[in-house]
Parts: sequence; C-alpha cells; structure tokens
Amino acid sequence: MFIFAVLVVIGIGVGVLAATMPPSSPTYSLKVLVADVNALYNSNWSSPAYVGFRPVSSRPVPLSEAAAARKAVTSCNEGRGTQVIAAGLVTGVVNAGSPSSVAWAIFMDPPGKHIAPSMEPVPKPVILNWYAAFVSVQHPQEQVFCTFGRAANLPPLPLLESAS
Repeated sequence: MFIFAVLVVIGIGVGVLAATMPPSSPTYSLKVLVADVNALYNSNWSSPAYVGFRPVSSRPVPLSEAAAARKAVTSCNEGRGTQVIAAGLVTGVVNAGSPSSVAWAIFMDPPGKHIAPSMEPVPKPVILNWYAAFVSVQHPQEQVFCTFGRAANLPPLPLLESAS
C-alpha cells in the first residue's frame, strides 16, 4: 500500500547543484524506483496520464544526466544539498509527450526530515522515501514532472542536513 502526495511545481532557478550519494548510503535500484512510481499512479487513477515509465538502456541524448539532475533539483524546489540517489533514461508518457518520449528519471534525497505535506496536523506523519523528477530529453522547455511518495519495499532516505 502506498501513502502518497503529489507535487507538480515550477521552481525558480537558484543555482542548485545535485550531488551523488556517498558510498555509505543505501543503494537504490532505478528499476525498483520506477516500478514504485508506476504502481503509485496505477493504483490511484483510473486513466493516469503519467504511468508506464520503463527504464531503457543508455543512449546518446541531447540532455546530459548532470544537466537533467540540476534542472530536476531546481524545478522541484528540493533545495541546496539535495543528492541524486538514482538516475537513468526512461520511456513513457512525460507530461504532454507520447508513450515513446524519453526522459531522465532523477531520484533525489533532499535535505530535511522527509515528512509528507499535510493540510492539517497529523499525529503520525508519513515519512517519504522517494522523490522523483522526470525531465524530457526531446523537449527541454517542457515542465519537469515532480512527484514523491512512500513505498514499503524501499529503505528510508538518510537524513541530510540543510545546506546553508
């Protein structure tokens, strides 16, 4: 069962850089993370617009992984000090694209406690364990699709300190 929240935002560029996870952190499988995103959307919407992502093998694309990671962190407002825990190319419907669209799937660990947003105070808040952004490689002007959630098959994200 997934407990989730979805956030689609357009961030303001503040020169945020994404870093890779240090070796002591848990390892995350792109395939498992993508499957969790698909499961979330397939279980909650009858005619989902953003499901069916499939990892594809590396190939030359007009947007580098590093550029996609910077765009993801900035567009999703994840903040300075955000680390990339997994990244790879996927196909699937990305925003207004077609099922054959290619995007970078960028999974991130932002600084902070990873508490799911709530409109009202809750006695036991949901702790998120994945944050994702899908950045189109064919249409760089397209809005980044930002989302987050919790999946039982993933470890908790490390608690990173906010970078000042």
